[in-house]
Amino acid sequence: MNLFDWMNMNMIVDIAFLVFSCAIIWKFREVSKKIEQCDSSVKSIEQSMICHREDINIVMKNPQSARRLLKEREQ
Repeated sequence: MNLFDWMNMNMIVDIAFLVFSCAIIWKFREVSKKIEQCDSSVKSIEQSMICHREDINIVMKNPQSARRLLKEREQ
């Protein structure tokens, strides 16, 4: 194998490495965006759970005040 063949082979390997590394980086970024979206949806679900838990506590302690609170929220 002469120098030109060796350089040509080396260039093919380098190009393949660059292509695969770019593809991996793109995929990691895509996955991280999906993870961030899931985190934001989990946070909103947690907030709604906290609100519902507070409502349940109010109903257990005093159902009449819970009815009044519900009517105030509806208006």
